[in-house]
Amino acid sequence: MITNLKFIFVSLALICFSHVSAMTMEQPIFLAAGSATLLAHNNDNNPTDWNFDQIQYLKEATFNTISCSGSRLNSTCVLAGSRETNTEPPILFMSRDQGKTWQWHKIPNLPEDVNTVFTDVNCSGGGSKALCAIIGKYTKPFSRDTVDFLASSQDGGNHWSLVDIAYAHPEKTTCANTVCVVAGSDLFVTQNSGLNWEERKIANSKQNHKFHSAHCIDNGEICIAVGYESENYIPSIAMSYDYGRTWNAKTISNYIGTGEFLSSYCTANNAKSICLAVGFGVDNMPLLAMSEDAGNNWTLKPVPHLPAKGKLNSVFCTGSGDQDTCVAAGSDGTNLPLLIVSHNGGKTWSVETMLGSSGSFTNVKCEVTTNQTICLATGYKNLDATQKPLFAMSINKQAWEKIQMDKSGSVNAIALIAG
Repeated sequence: MITNLKFIFVSLALICFSHVSAMTMEQPIFLAAGSATLLAHNNDNNPTDWNFDQIQYLKEATFNTISCSGSRLNSTCVLAGSRETNTEPPILFMSRDQGKTWQWHKIPNLPEDVNTVFTDVNCSGGGSKALCAIIGKYTKPFSRDTVDFLASSQDGGNHWSLVDIAYAHPEKTTCANTVCVVAGSDLFVTQNSGLNWEERKIANSKQNHKFHSAHCIDNGEICIAVGYESENYIPSIAMSYDYGRTWNAKTISNYIGTGEFLSSYCTANNAKSICLAVGFGVDNMPLLAMSEDAGNNWTLKPVPHLPAKGKLNSVFCTGSGDQDTCVAAGSDGTNLPLLIVSHNGGKTWSVETMLGSSGSFTNVKCEVTTNQTICLATGYKNLDATQKPLFAMSINKQAWEKIQMDKSGSVNAIALIAG
């Protein structure tokens, strides 16, 4: 059993926050999960104070993904990963009490006694009415062939329905309201809470696209998917403005080089929404592209003192106003953890390099309460030939602060429950 869980990591590595002062409402709960079945949570009274916990009787497992939705009083969390062997059931757990306790679940018709790996999950909505989609793969018995799968749940992870997506190589999934999108070699979309799934093509492009990430906003009307074009190896952005029904490729007005986008985010369901895409480009330069009109027009953002080489793995933005915080997370060319931060809705950006051991940020999330902004970034650091978690935190737009953890592993994913 896990008690007092506030932040749960998925493959212990790096976490970044923003320090909090004078709260007028409850803190948001960040969750993350990690390798070697490690889970961690923060302290109610001191968000920089962390504790580790473990699911009872669970051994020799890695948590690859976690997603939470809803509020404290009506939340759903789904936690999934992989085992070292196929002699025990796949790692799939659900919690309705903010991660304090977890119940094991299974997906009907998913083959048993095979090596099953859950790679990503995303939920939308609260409690027993949450919509969740999960992706993964399993290895066929007596074979090295792997089969991709997708499953969806309309009741917050209690019951799952398996969807045949064959060899679509899914990487990420996103859900908003009744819409879910799975990004990979293809885009798979449901507009009716998982009752029907359909493959979607890019209407204005004849190129093959490989999508690494997708994100849908609010009611699911606006969705973004990012990756690269397979033939030309150029960064790819696709937008949908009709709940994932039709998709169109977008170009970056001031960039014509090669590269890949690895993560994306849009802030709101309106024409002035900020959208961001991050990754790496020519000669391994960090890429940060931005749109200020809901993804219609894109430009590469200039960032003073941006390292010449590096990679941005994750991006998050609290909104499009002059006081909103946006954060892009990754590593520089010397393999030092790297954060690029804006406190004016993406208009200007600054670089924050985490000095010390080599490593990388792999995930970042932020939450705005009544009078504060809390940001959390996660990843890993390399110390004495061992991977260890690295946490950094910023509260109310103050300087990012490292938090030392005497554990091994890396963080694969983080989740958030609103306060």
